[in-house]
Amino acid sequence: MSPSSQPEQPQSAPQAQLDTPIEAGLVTLTPALHVKKEVALRPRLSEQRTASVIAVTKNRKGSDTGDFGYCIVALEHASDGTGRLVRPVPSDGTFWLEDTLPVEVREMSGTPKEIGFEAGMLPDSCRHPHRGDDVVAHKLQFIRHAPDANEINGKLAGLARESLYDVWPHSSWATPLSLYADIEVASMACFRGRIDRVIPRDAGSPCCDLAIANTILYRIPYAAHRMHGDRGVGFLFQKKNLNSCILLLGLARPHVFGGHHQGNDVPECAILLLRAFPG
Repeated sequence: MSPSSQPEQPQSAPQAQLDTPIEAGLVTLTPALHVKKEVALRPRLSEQRTASVIAVTKNRKGSDTGDFGYCIVALEHASDGTGRLVRPVPSDGTFWLEDTLPVEVREMSGTPKEIGFEAGMLPDSCRHPHRGDDVVAHKLQFIRHAPDANEINGKLAGLARESLYDVWPHSSWATPLSLYADIEVASMACFRGRIDRVIPRDAGSPCCDLAIANTILYRIPYAAHRMHGDRGVGFLFQKKNLNSCILLLGLARPHVFGGHHQGNDVPECAILLLRAFPG
């Protein structure tokens, strides 16, 4: 060995690439430092809607103590000039208490009322068929009486169907007076038809026999009877005299009446007459 030569140093084995924390073993990996960026947080704007109230009903289901509760049906206005039926509901239930609904909306009159509200999210507890038409309405406010009732009647005529079964197929009927709950059909609709008979009653709502195409619905309750001093008998006879009109029908919330051929625990949605309009 020459003096200038140096002994070869043993080469260390190449270090394995530490790709994952598991491969790193006891080695502490220091994460890279990231510079925080300031982000401007903007509140999400609620969806603003306008609609014209065309029907109001009143019942004793407003609260557990038996307070009156209101249900409203409205024609929502679209930007293309058309409309669709909606049922604005409060965020904490299905009926409006008197102190939560503007007094102008609670009053029965022949003039539709324009309202505005912020649309919210429906709770998971809202069941079909009502889930398709219910709209949570935050900050509901009365805007004005609709300036042109004829325009609204024209839109309702455009929505009217000729047959019950165009909206409610045969398979959805639980009885001749009700539909099955939890089915995905409309919970209210307009139909071309007529009131064949008005049946006043000493207590409760008057009933009507309704003719729609070749189908007769017998003894359908008029749901808005508490909005009239005479339970709506005069209003119904007036619409009966028109011979032909637009019938606004709706489905009651699911209820177990019992006695159904499929069992005593079958929930049903009774058919109700909500309003009638010139057709």
